[in-house]
Amino acid sequence: MKDYSHTPDAVFALEKDGKSALFFVEIDRGGEVVSDPEKGLLKAVIFYLHYWASQKWQRYQTDFKCEFETFRTLFITTSKERVAHLREATSKYSFPDSLAKRFLWSTIQSQITEVWFFESIWHSLDITDATLYRIG
Repeated sequence: MKDYSHTPDAVFALEKDGKSALFFVEIDRGGEVVSDPEKGLLKAVIFYLHYWASQKWQRYQTDFKCEFETFRTLFITTSKERVAHLREATSKYSFPDSLAKRFLWSTIQSQITEVWFFESIWHSLDITDATLYRIG
């Protein structure tokens, strides 16, 4: 079995109504390839799919001193086109648990502001999922 490694751009946790949520952040400036499973954004997606399935992310429960049911990865990219390409590449990648793709979200940098960060601007990387998600 292949070992996947990756370092996120950021990791944070939020708490609301006594429940904690774990988030990883990937910031794409538009210079990386989207659809190559060996490098770039799709490689990061593949890492998070395997990380989710392996449950290794639970180590952050110790770091943050709280319990998490799952995590979300937020991909912040440069354009609607890159979001669409990332969703397409992710959806084409065969992974046994299709639910995992719903824990990976993407949006456009221009939509991120102090107020809008928590609004319904996040697309699942599962291309069949039309829901716009919000954090919190």
